[in-house]
Amino acid sequence: MFNTWWETLPLFIQIMYIIAVGSSVLLILQLVLLIIGIGSAADIGGNASDTGGIEGVGDIEAMGDATPIGDLESAEFDSGTPAHSELTAAQIFTLLGISAFFAVFSWGAILMYAANLPTILCLVLGILAGTAVMFGIAKLTVAISKLSEDGTEDLNNAVGKTAEVYIPIIPGKQGKVTVEVQGKLTEADAVSDDDDILGTGTVVMVTALAGDGVLVKRI
Repeated sequence: MFNTWWETLPLFIQIMYIIAVGSSVLLILQLVLLIIGIGSAADIGGNASDTGGIEGVGDIEAMGDATPIGDLESAEFDSGTPAHSELTAAQIFTLLGISAFFAVFSWGAILMYAANLPTILCLVLGILAGTAVMFGIAKLTVAISKLSEDGTEDLNNAVGKTAEVYIPIIPGKQGKVTVEVQGKLTEADAVSDDDDILGTGTVVMVTALAGDGVLVKRI
């Protein structure tokens, strides 16, 4: 029965069915893997922000890890990176996006052919629909990645802000300060080049990053 039905289909529809079934299986498999936790929005949609090509960002990250504390006071840090509103090719042409494109394109073309639309129009409308879905998935996954990044505190945003000593900072030793980062009061490890002890409650200025913490000075 299947062979009889298949042989009655035009070659165009046979090709569309092959594409539709293959891409749909691949798309469903990827969605299942994401649901059970294998993979992430970053994997399927690319990074929401790529700082690899932004001048100075790589130097800043390396400086935070490797620069001696004594030299950090003169270092310059940028508290943010330029916002990118345009999608990159890596974010658009993902495995998930391409699978969705071919699934929507092929099933759309099949449905439109069944509605007696011309073959060329079925192809054009199918391509437009698939492209729209692929871009929509890219936008969605980038938005998910950005939400995840926005929820991560970045101590770079504390540089230049006032803070309050929480655990006394003794010369040559580490203490702690509380400082507002991205609208949230955050506790951070802190060191200072001051010769005096910075006691609890002392108001200080965050001047730079120091390893996983910050470098502060008395105001």
